[in-house]
Amino acid sequence: MGKSARSIQFRALERELSSLRKRLLPQKFNPTGAYPDRIVTRTNAYSVLAHAEFEEYIETRVWDLALSSVRALATTGRVNRVIACLIAFSGKEQRFPPETLAPPLGITRSSWDEKIEFVERAKSALNAFQQVINQNHGIREKNLLGLLLPIGIQPAQIDSTWLSTVDSFGQQRGMIAHRSAASYRATLLPDPRNELNTVRRILTGLRDIDDHLNKLQP
Repeated sequence: MGKSARSIQFRALERELSSLRKRLLPQKFNPTGAYPDRIVTRTNAYSVLAHAEFEEYIETRVWDLALSSVRALATTGRVNRVIACLIAFSGKEQRFPPETLAPPLGITRSSWDEKIEFVERAKSALNAFQQVINQNHGIREKNLLGLLLPIGIQPAQIDSTWLSTVDSFGQQRGMIAHRSAASYRATLLPDPRNELNTVRRILTGLRDIDDHLNKLQP
C-alpha cells in the first residue's frame, strides 16, 4: 500500500527509538549471542523503554484523533467513522429517543441533552474513551484492541502476525518489569540483536496503522 505522510507522533516515536538504540545497545552484535551482564541489563532497559515509547505513541495518537473528530462534529455536524466507532464501543447503552424534549422533573439539562443531542452522546463516548486510555497499561492484544477498534481501525487492518509479535513483546516487558534481574537472567537472557529486530518489526506494523489513522483524520 502507498505510504502517506507520517504523523507527528510517529516521527517522534522513530526519533526516540533511534536514540534508545544508540544509547543502550552495542554498536556491533556478537554472533555467538554471549554478552556480559552490563549488556544484558542495558538490553532489558532497551526493551522496557521501547515498550513505553510504543505505548505512549498509541495512546497519544488515538486520543488526538478522537478529540479532533468530536471537535469537528461539534463544528460541522459531520459524522465520520471515528465518531461512529467511539459511540459503538463506548460501553454505553444506546436507547430509543425520549418522549419529550424537555427534561422531566429532577433531571438536569446536561444529562437530558446527552439523551437527545448527538453531539453530547459523542462527547460522552469521548469521555469513556479517555478513561480507557487513562487506565491502559501495556500493548498486549487486549490493550491494542481497546485503543484501536473504538477509533475506527478495522479488524482486517490489523495484521495477525504483527499483533502476535506485539503481544509477546508486551508479555516479555511484564516479565522484566515485575521480576528481579537475577530471576530474569536465570530463565532467559535477551539477545540485543533479537530485541532490536523485534522493535523494528513492531515499528513497521505501526507505520501501517499510522497510515490508516491518517485516513480517518477529519
